[in-house]
Amino acid sequence: MSLLEIGKSGMQASQAALSITSNNTANVNTEGYSRQRIEFTPTATSMPGFVSRGTGVSTGEISRIANGYLTSQVWDTTTLSAQRAIGYEYLSELDRLLGNDSTSLSEGINSFFVALGAASSDPLSLSSRQQVISNAEIMAVRFTNLSQQLEDQNRLLQQQMDTSVQQVNTLAESIAQYNAVIESAASGSQPPNNILDSRDQAITELAELIGVTVLEQSNGSMNIYMTSGQPLVLGSTSNTLDVRQNPSDPRQSEILLDTGNSVAALGRNMGGMIGGMQSYQQDVLGKIINELGRIALVMSDQLNQQLSQGVSLNGLQGAPQSYLFQDLNWTPHAERIEHRSGSSTAVLGIEISDVVALEEESYTLTVNAGTFTITDSGGDPVTTVPGSDAALSEGDTITFNGLELTVHQGTMQDGNTYEINVPLNSSPAANRVVTLDNNSGGMVLVEVDDTSKLTVSDYSLAIVAGVGGADEYVVTRVSDGQEIARGSASDLDAGVDLNTEGFDIVVKNSTLQAGDRFILQPTRNGAGMVQVMLENPQDLAFASGTQSDWAPGNNDNLVDILKLQNEGLIAGNFSLSEAYTQTVGYVGVLTAQAEIEAESSQSLRQQATAARDSVSAVNLDEEAVDLLRFQQAYSANAQIISVSQSLFDTLLRMF
Repeated sequence: MSLLEIGKSGMQASQAALSITSNNTANVNTEGYSRQRIEFTPTATSMPGFVSRGTGVSTGEISRIANGYLTSQVWDTTTLSAQRAIGYEYLSELDRLLGNDSTSLSEGINSFFVALGAASSDPLSLSSRQQVISNAEIMAVRFTNLSQQLEDQNRLLQQQMDTSVQQVNTLAESIAQYNAVIESAASGSQPPNNILDSRDQAITELAELIGVTVLEQSNGSMNIYMTSGQPLVLGSTSNTLDVRQNPSDPRQSEILLDTGNSVAALGRNMGGMIGGMQSYQQDVLGKIINELGRIALVMSDQLNQQLSQGVSLNGLQGAPQSYLFQDLNWTPHAERIEHRSGSSTAVLGIEISDVVALEEESYTLTVNAGTFTITDSGGDPVTTVPGSDAALSEGDTITFNGLELTVHQGTMQDGNTYEINVPLNSSPAANRVVTLDNNSGGMVLVEVDDTSKLTVSDYSLAIVAGVGGADEYVVTRVSDGQEIARGSASDLDAGVDLNTEGFDIVVKNSTLQAGDRFILQPTRNGAGMVQVMLENPQDLAFASGTQSDWAPGNNDNLVDILKLQNEGLIAGNFSLSEAYTQTVGYVGVLTAQAEIEAESSQSLRQQATAARDSVSAVNLDEEAVDLLRFQQAYSANAQIISVSQSLFDTLLRMF
């Protein structure tokens, strides 16, 4: 081999090395880029019987400097960091929301009781009474606004989860496409380094969204499995994720895996941002919404009960207009009966006397010739009560179909008509039930009857086939998985009192059958349904006594109402403000813990990234040295060619 050829091979090798080094330098800021190196191999003669002599240099494979273990550490720490970061982000927003004075329930509750205290010094003052109503409305607005903001946060979370799932699908498809290119290039002499970098970067981005397990195959492709074990990417094919409302709770999201042949629901432990959002939604947000709902139900129930025992300035006790807040289970008292025609001074009220006997029906009360007739929507008589001189006395009642009509004040006159309506389907008692499977067509009602025993848990109601053949109901507390009650499914038709949990279950229309499943949420909607119903300050029943024996200036019932501020109304231990403060403290502790975990996991991610970069990332100092080294090598090899040319010229001059 001539000097000319040796110098030429050296110049070509140096030029190739300069090109690779320049490419490294140009990609110093390219995310996911791994530095590259070219391999040099010496060449020599290999003829039998002759001494082997060097003939120059050849360039080999352009290698990608990467460490699979360090890269997998980056993926694992990225998943953990993203999960902790998104959890802290939502928790800190929740902490700010609950602790803000402008939205704090404690501020609203305290201001309301301050107004009650001011009214106690002059219970006849209409302005003081109006202040009580105004502060009650402000407090109710705080409950509903806070409930709405939590629902808004939940909707935002669901939207972000939906967006994240779409990103997962896009990345999974990209990884599958990269695998296809890498598989086709496996038989070639040069690995597709840039494609390998792009695939690793796509997996890093995927690991930020969900937890992944990566298994490299013999053909160079990588299979991606989720933490649940299901495959997301297999070679050049990818499955897709989808998000839908959780059948067990419409307020929560559920992730589905679609393989093309089947669709399966995934568990909640998905890792990454999606896993962090799932954990926050299921473990924190739902519990806080339930807790605020419990506080709201206890507050409105206890105040309504106490006011119903007092006497208003109009001399009424337990009248529809005496209730400050909306009823816990049914249509507001003031909306249950409406005077339609005729002249009347009567104040009437409708109470639910027997939930089992209730029907989804509206009624008409007609007074005619001393007879009180109640007919249903079809005009058929339900009950008829003979009267004397077309009048019922104060305190008299008419009971029919689970309802009790009471004359609180005044008299009904001949020709009077009233519309009575207590709907079931749209009632709070019905809205506490989420139907999963209902083949029987029965309507399940959850009637809260003892707010002091309410918990913040949801409950599952399932109908199963009994040992003896008769279907049985099973009620399970979701928070701890404890079975609360079990019995014959037909018992639900007559009502089942879960006295340890503070509510009853009643089934209307049809007996439930095996396979029927429901989720019961006694407190979930509580904060959102707080509404002040009382309008006239004279209707505030601050006096004690009875309608026939009371004093206008009496404030004894108001004193009893004020005692509610410090009573252990929540689970028998905490006052209203204390329960809210405890909730704020609980969220504060979770937020502080989440901040520490987010910072520590971010530190681990940074360490893993630094360890990988120490091997794979471009070092400008090193590349600068290589540029100088290869430039000098190029010049030296050019000098070899020059020497070869000089020798050839000398040889020619000899002839």
